[in-house]
Amino acid sequence: MLKAVQETLRECVRQNILAPFLLTREKEVSDIMISFFNQEEIQAIHDYNVAKQAQETALKQTVLLMRDLGVAREEAVRQLAKRYDLLQNDAETAVRQYWTI
Repeated sequence: MLKAVQETLRECVRQNILAPFLLTREKEVSDIMISFFNQEEIQAIHDYNVAKQAQETALKQTVLLMRDLGVAREEAVRQLAKRYDLLQNDAETAVRQYWTI
């Protein structure tokens, strides 16, 4: 990432975009840019984890509901795969994991 930031700053100087400012404050600007990139990466990771947790909660609740309604395990797998766009193996794993809770 540092290399990409440095290349971006060099390109800005080459194209005379804020060149005087960048030449005198390259380290400060570089640190700020890296900080922004890191924050974006952290936010993306956080968003992914929140979405993953929400999906796991939904899978669990759906499996438990189907079980409580008397849906056969095989049908629960089929419905889970269809409803959540899962691979057959992933749906089977979810049903196996949550069915006996």
